[in-house]
Amino acid sequence: MDSEKKHITFIVNPISGTQEKEQIIALINEYLDIDKYTFQIIYTQYAGHAEEIAAQCAEDSHFAVVAVGGDGTVNEVARALTHTHTALGIIPCGSGNGLARHLQISMQPRKAIEAINEGIIERIDYGTINRRKFFCTCGVGFDAFVSLKFAEAGKRGLNTYIEQSLNASLNYKPETYKLDKIRVRFMAPSTHHTMGGIKVDTDRRVMNTEGNVIAGLYAAGEVTGGIHAGNRLGGNAVT
Repeated sequence: MDSEKKHITFIVNPISGTQEKEQIIALINEYLDIDKYTFQIIYTQYAGHAEEIAAQCAEDSHFAVVAVGGDGTVNEVARALTHTHTALGIIPCGSGNGLARHLQISMQPRKAIEAINEGIIERIDYGTINRRKFFCTCGVGFDAFVSLKFAEAGKRGLNTYIEQSLNASLNYKPETYKLDKIRVRFMAPSTHHTMGGIKVDTDRRVMNTEGNVIAGLYAAGEVTGGIHAGNRLGGNAVT
């Protein structure tokens, strides 16, 4: 490793979203600033692999680990990097990309790579439930059930979300949950959030691309975006 340059590891989830990963790899090779960085690219092979790779990178004092995938990949990588000196980066290419959208990271891989080249690091908050860290959204009940069915579906993309939501609405049986020791710290509240890539207001009414409410259309689940927005990333892919 070149001691004059900072090292980045790109962790690629080959099955996230619908975007061709080889195109993203080509963009990394073309646009990452090699005057600043050395880098390696590693593909995940199973659930939890991204967290294992990221933990080793932190132990090896890498400058950053970049999650190339969706919110599941981001959560795995981020869990391993909290309270270390290794930064998290995101090139969003999942089905929802909720955290990347909330942090205003470009959905265009080239622009996300250019943000990484800036090398600006800022802190963000995270939440925990049952001592498990999360960085985007955390749900129980119907939205968690839909997420489980989506993960088991074997297909990605918005159409699969819609399909699984409709199927779940026919089969889901509500349960009663008891929550103990709730400690929530909301920071930097905003007037809208994203849920699975869909913009909603604080009453869960779905908004169009101009920010106007679409009459009669509501998002399932609870708006929880404010919990992770203590310090906004401001469009930079490294945090």
